[in-house]
Amino acid sequence: MNGVLDLAEIEVGCADDPVLSRPVSDGLALIQAGVAKLLNSDLDVYETQQALDLTSEIELMGRQMDAVQNQLFESIDRTGVYAEDGHRGARPMIAHNAKLSGPEALARQKTMKALRGLPLVAAAFYAGDISTCMVNRLGRTFANKRARELMIEADAWFRDHALTDTYTFFDLVVSQWEALADEDGAETRDARHEQNRTHIMVQDDEGQ
Repeated sequence: MNGVLDLAEIEVGCADDPVLSRPVSDGLALIQAGVAKLLNSDLDVYETQQALDLTSEIELMGRQMDAVQNQLFESIDRTGVYAEDGHRGARPMIAHNAKLSGPEALARQKTMKALRGLPLVAAAFYAGDISTCMVNRLGRTFANKRARELMIEADAWFRDHALTDTYTFFDLVVSQWEALADEDGAETRDARHEQNRTHIMVQDDEGQ
């Protein structure tokens, strides 16, 4: 059935994995059953409100699954179990086992570190109130070590903007905030590079 899960193959709440805890096994079985039921259902929509409601509900599920992925990434990074698998860090371990691209694994790592340092943003994300692309955007800014401490202090400010802004406006707000917070930002670096650049003037055959 084109890879669609068959409900008959899933025993809800009865997952039996000697490695995983019973709550985790049961949770995974319930998720698999729920996704299988949705994929085997008619998701065609013919009314605007129906489309909006379904979009919101499925987006909420996606965000919360992204939050679960983040929590697992954080746990692997914190406990150091990646070393037992022969990896140097959580990122290469997850990238290898989940078959992620390098940029995707790096983006997840940046987001994980940002959520670790921004508990108010993290709580809103885990509740499904903030989109994954917004926390990914914060992850890129959090990677800027020169702005990180100020960013931690502005945790509530970032959360409030993420709760109310569109992504486009949020991206603009975060970019402007970073430009102000980073005293050695892109413009300063560009100016320094310009000052240090060696200019060589070469005349052409016409003396120009």
